[in-house]
Amino acid sequence: MDGSMQMEAAPRACPQPGRWKGRAALAGAALAFVLGAAHFFRSGQHGLACVCLVWAGLLWRPVAWLRRSAAVFLLGLAAEWGMTTLALARWRLQLGQDWLRMVCILGAVAALTLLAAAARRSRACRRDEVSGPRAQALACLLVSALLLLLDGLRPDLLLLHRLVPGWGAVQALLAGLWAGLVYGWLADRRRAPVWRRRIWLLFSCVFFGQLLAGLFLHSLFLLQGVPHLPVPGLILSGPLYRGGGSLFMPGLFAVSLLLAGSAWCSHLCYLGVWDARAADAGPRSGRGVPALWRKMRWGLLAVSLLLPLGLRLAGLPWPWALVFALALGLALLPCALWLSRKLGIPVYCCGICPLGMTANLLARLSPWRLRRNGHCTGCGACARVCRYGALRLDGDGRVAGPGWRCTLCRDCMSVCRHRALEIRCCGQGGAWVEQALLCSLSVLHTLFLFMGRV
Repeated sequence: MDGSMQMEAAPRACPQPGRWKGRAALAGAALAFVLGAAHFFRSGQHGLACVCLVWAGLLWRPVAWLRRSAAVFLLGLAAEWGMTTLALARWRLQLGQDWLRMVCILGAVAALTLLAAAARRSRACRRDEVSGPRAQALACLLVSALLLLLDGLRPDLLLLHRLVPGWGAVQALLAGLWAGLVYGWLADRRRAPVWRRRIWLLFSCVFFGQLLAGLFLHSLFLLQGVPHLPVPGLILSGPLYRGGGSLFMPGLFAVSLLLAGSAWCSHLCYLGVWDARAADAGPRSGRGVPALWRKMRWGLLAVSLLLPLGLRLAGLPWPWALVFALALGLALLPCALWLSRKLGIPVYCCGICPLGMTANLLARLSPWRLRRNGHCTGCGACARVCRYGALRLDGDGRVAGPGWRCTLCRDCMSVCRHRALEIRCCGQGGAWVEQALLCSLSVLHTLFLFMGRV
């Protein structure tokens, strides 16, 4: 008995070299971030100093995508040390002062930062990590890099910088972390429908909350200091009525469609989420959208394009245009929500919104598609959960689709037990395709959420 107890206790008493090596690597990376924080604090960049301190703490979380992102930030920090060393050496040479000692000290710090980034990817450091797809770290890094670049070029575009000057880097860090979390939630296929609706709802609430804050509190909550009507159709109608002017919103919409396809309607539309929530409370027939609604959408799309041209040619002032915009945009929304709840179909999205129609059409230029493979058994679960009529049950009870109405919400993929549905890009399938789409959606959602309202 004593021998067995000794045998059981022996492994606990033995040291674990791999774990200690991993902790030493993490301690070195944390020290590199602390030194970077001191450097930025001394130079007056308090936002970047705070970012470094936060990363020094996040390193100890055993999450793979966080540590991968931290390694890339360490590489950027090493580059900052290198540029600082060259700048100070050039300055001291011009003044005729001693420069070698300074170069040795700062060069050692840069080398320590590089070694910390390399050690972060060692086997010993990865031993206790919770694994995750690399695309999750990529989403975090893309958002942080884009907002840091924007903070350097146009810091007034970041809301936190407008509230606390010099702290745009903190907003970039928070946005990057949020993008990683959003990717993880959307990648959980079983819980993805619930998380998608929550994230989508949060985006809409922040959008309208910032609009109300800009209208009633201060104009700094508005990116251009001027409120814009929250009617999606105005993205198309506004430039036609003005006869040109700013094409920023149509350009942003086109780029979003190229990167995310028709998923714009199920992830990024600030009105569509309320229509979808109303439809979720209705019945699930699986029979799809009535054919009459397709003609109605074509008609409303024509009206949204021709009416602003007619108003401009008639020379009517902007209050008249405002009345028509409210009538065609927001006034129809309450009626549409009531019908959506009764029919179980997002009426506003599938039968009214001209921008949704445009998204369905222009999404054909995007490479993302939802397709069925050979594993389909025809159980109809995907058609019953589809609210947009992209998958439907025909008269014989067979599944038809996916059709052109598909918004890439992936709800059907969550209920399919046979893995018969998959995301494809340019005809290619595989896990990496779905990861690439989720990365694109996470980045777009986070950028729209964290940037000032346009």
